Amino acid sequence: MSWNHAFPIYEQLQNGGRTKFTNQDIWLKAGLVANPVKGFTLNGNFSYNAFNRQFEHARPAFEVVDFELDQDNPVFVTGDDTIDALRNYNQNYVLNLFAEYEMSQLDDHYFKFIAGFNQEWDFNTRLAGDANQLVSSNIIDIGAVTGNRFVSGGKGEATLRGYFYRLNYIYKEKYLLEASSRYDGTSRFPSGDRFGLFPFISAGWRISNEGFMSGTRDWLDNLKIRASYGELGNQLLGSGSQLLGNDNFYPYIPSLM
Repeated sequence: MSWNHAFPIYEQLQNGGRTKFTNQDIWLKAGLVANPVKGFTLNGNFSYNAFNRQFEHARPAFEVVDFELDQDNPVFVTGDDTIDALRNYNQNYVLNLFAEYEMSQLDDHYFKFIAGFNQEWDFNTRLAGDANQLVSSNIIDIGAVTGNRFVSGGKGEATLRGYFYRLNYIYKEKYLLEASSRYDGTSRFPSGDRFGLFPFISAGWRISNEGFMSGTRDWLDNLKIRASYGELGNQLLGSGSQLLGNDNFYPYIPSLM
């Protein structure tokens, strides 16, 4: 690297400002499990997450020697001073309630059934700004400027709600059946199209437990074939990062950019 390029880079490293950010991530969780009768379980849990981020980048003005235009007659160039600030505050609430019944005492049959409810709320706010011409390099604050200021921001809110069940049945440890379904809704879609039904079914055959496979138990203890079919929904049709607050919460609503 030649001296004429190294000197400006050195000055920027010495006087190029600072980047500072603070993250606060709080999680609170609580749950309850009850067994009123044998084989029957009631479950409930609730969680809360608050994420707060403060980001600041500042670069005070500094002078560098520029050799680009004339190698024999360098000039002093003053770099622009800028400051950028970003504030994010996100909250997320999740509630789960479900019941479970299991019947395993029968010789040839195993039965398990789960049904429940899920609710999720998500809120976030974002405020960003940038400015230039700091009053003093010793006062790093977006309010301590004399130049132009630019501010942007936004708020987002989304809610999810779902009902679900799952059924498992096993006969003689050979024949397996599983069926489940979800009925999910999201506030991201128009009111008439927010809910959808998403079924799933699976069937399996544990061949290794059949009598004609007894001769292979020493070297093959589990052989199973399985076929399944299911559908899943997708509500993340927007673009951007939800963490940074620029996620498209309602893609069906036209907007101007």
